[in-house]
Amino acid sequence: MWRRLTSVFSLLLLAGCAEAPSSEQFGGARAGAVLTESEPATDSEPFAQVSPDSTIKLPRDHGPHPAFRQEWWYWTFALWRDQGQAPPLGRPAEFGAQLVFFRRALSPRPDPEGWRATQVYMSHFAVTNVAAGAHRFHEALSRKVPGLAHAQGDPFSLRLPGASVRSVGDTFSPLLLTAKGGGAGVDLRLESAEAVILQGDEGYSAKSEQAASHYYSIPRMSVQGSLDWDGRQVPVVGWAWLDREWSTQPLPQGLVGWDWMALMLEDGSEIMLYQLVRESGERDAFNYAVHRDAAGNTRKFTSHEFSMLPRREVRFDGDTYVVAWQVELDGTGAYFVEAAVDDQLMRTSVRYWEGLVRVSDLNGEYLGDGYLEMTR
Repeated sequence: MWRRLTSVFSLLLLAGCAEAPSSEQFGGARAGAVLTESEPATDSEPFAQVSPDSTIKLPRDHGPHPAFRQEWWYWTFALWRDQGQAPPLGRPAEFGAQLVFFRRALSPRPDPEGWRATQVYMSHFAVTNVAAGAHRFHEALSRKVPGLAHAQGDPFSLRLPGASVRSVGDTFSPLLLTAKGGGAGVDLRLESAEAVILQGDEGYSAKSEQAASHYYSIPRMSVQGSLDWDGRQVPVVGWAWLDREWSTQPLPQGLVGWDWMALMLEDGSEIMLYQLVRESGERDAFNYAVHRDAAGNTRKFTSHEFSMLPRREVRFDGDTYVVAWQVELDGTGAYFVEAAVDDQLMRTSVRYWEGLVRVSDLNGEYLGDGYLEMTR
């Protein structure tokens, strides 16, 4: 992915534009294929390396890490029409949304000012309207230049054309999040009430013997605000999930992508899991899952303690995606996870499937909502 994005970023350096090059220009590169590619060093000075000895410190680490090659802030949403109450029980989400900011460093040297900036940002925004069976998305890209791209940790703030997230006061939460593009938009207030989950080993998330990231999540952020669909404002409430990850090393050769889920269940529990997809089809030893129950008790699962079994596939733009899964966690439970809308493909400059899913038990009883990402 990052070699492909470097090509996108190089074009930006020449053009100085804030809208990302279209997927047609770059052929809609497969996200997994690009992320697993290595690339030649662009500078004699090395990027910072992820270390198990490093400790995630908040709120400091909500902000950017320019010494590392790449990172992202990933919000996904399950939303309902606001009828003057909290998200309704027993009814699947009516809308899904996602907003992600990617940061890419073109050099590990200190960031120059103005148009020579080497920190480049990209945002992806999407909304899924379940009743309409429709999914819309938008992409923006810019160097870190005043008036175009901005990122800071204290107070927390991210901004690209058409998308922004910022802290309301002196603390990280509450957040005000706005995004628009592709005929859809959101204007939301987010508040976190639950503790952060440090993924992997206290935030050190190994993807192979050599590759790792720093990774934490903030699940079940309460959401209230409005959603725009074709110019019509819809008051909404719901839940958000934030994933934060930064790293330098590419994924190892032999991996073609990954399948990731973040699920928020009505009983107050949460599940995050991913499997790294190997070209050989073998189960990867670094697959990972975490379950936190309503009381806050957390259990983490190794590769052989959970499974993600494909149950239904669809084909879009020449690639196959699994839109229904059976998920099993040893000693915890079994779940059926299915896309709310089959076609939630992000046809951006780097192509991947990401969208709203519904969670049920194996008898079909509704349990909750979440998001699924698949890269190939």
